[in-house]
Amino acid sequence: MGETYEYPESSSGGSHQNGADLQLASDEVPVRYDYLGTDKIYAIIKGTELLKASHEDIQSFFLSHDSVDEKVDYLKKIFNEGLTEFDIDIPFERGVVRKILNGNFVEIDEVDKTITAGYKIDDSKVHFWEGSYHSRTAEVYHSWENLVDYVDGMILLDELVDTDTQEVSQFTLFGEAEIQVEPFVFKQKVIDAILKSERVSQKGKIYDQLNKGESNKQNIAFIKNLYGTGGSAPVVIGTRLSDHTSPQGYEIWLMGTDKRVSLKWQEVLKMVSRLMQTNQYLTQEEKQEWNIEKAELGSQPNSAFSAIQNEDEDEMDEDEITDDVHSERNIFPYALTKPALSEAEVNALLKTTDLLQATKKEIFDFFKKSNSDLEKEKYISAVFNDQFTEIYVGKDNDRYGYKTYEDG
Repeated sequence: MGETYEYPESSSGGSHQNGADLQLASDEVPVRYDYLGTDKIYAIIKGTELLKASHEDIQSFFLSHDSVDEKVDYLKKIFNEGLTEFDIDIPFERGVVRKILNGNFVEIDEVDKTITAGYKIDDSKVHFWEGSYHSRTAEVYHSWENLVDYVDGMILLDELVDTDTQEVSQFTLFGEAEIQVEPFVFKQKVIDAILKSERVSQKGKIYDQLNKGESNKQNIAFIKNLYGTGGSAPVVIGTRLSDHTSPQGYEIWLMGTDKRVSLKWQEVLKMVSRLMQTNQYLTQEEKQEWNIEKAELGSQPNSAFSAIQNEDEDEMDEDEITDDVHSERNIFPYALTKPALSEAEVNALLKTTDLLQATKKEIFDFFKKSNSDLEKEKYISAVFNDQFTEIYVGKDNDRYGYKTYEDG
């Protein structure tokens, strides 16, 4: 990161038509600047020199507060006053290509670059730009509410706080550890956010269909037909995530990168079913909105949520699903365990102290004194063994196990 520069305020000095303190001469033509993209907005937000809080503090606040208004007030307090410029590093992203005039595609040079960027805030918005202010080459204005979306997007994609992006599986076999570097996959929280970002009317139709108790084959056909063929971007506001649906499946892509995942429709069904079972698919407000919409259309809304059917279906070939999933554990762990562990089985697993690096009393005492979900999450991830672990539980010596990762 480069040096931060602050400029004194002035009442004029430019020709941009939307500038808060700038005026146009009557004969001037408004200047049109390029649009400042999401990657550069992320780089600006991530610069600790610009902000009066650390990345960790920002993330902790956003994860512990649901109110957009509270997040807006927080951001207003941590951004510098006045016109501020600084240098930011834009990392090279593999998989980005550029089309040249003769129709061929070539890879962009694999080098990071440093650019000058800046921002200026007022009570309603933030003005971001690339280059020095008076010779800027790109810019964008975002409301504080939009900026909340960007920070939420950075947290969703693990862009705000640096983490180790290399996923490693470690299995202990005959006393030797075999390290396997896994291919890129989106974390489950990213796919969940995309599935939940659909229009309320579409989610409502899926919600009602899955509550009918019909077969998996019928539900898959319904979801496939409802999604149809098409795509959108950004599918989650404040990110570069895009999606594309077709009869073959559901593809998610982080635009400008080679990060993409293709899901089959039976996988989408499993994920939506889990979100419904855990009451995450539709918020209470969305359920009310959907019931109002159905009433206006003359359709009788469902009065209560009924449980999703979990019985095995002859139409679903579990071997086929398992073959499709391969090593993509982060995007689809649910089809691999059938039936799911019961709550009693999970409790028995957690109560087995030799599975954990802390006693039950130590865990109880920590959870009793801590009010922060983030602190509890960090603590519990630290007390689990960091390798593949199996143990016999109960009087029947049933064999259970777990394997921990950064996200679960």
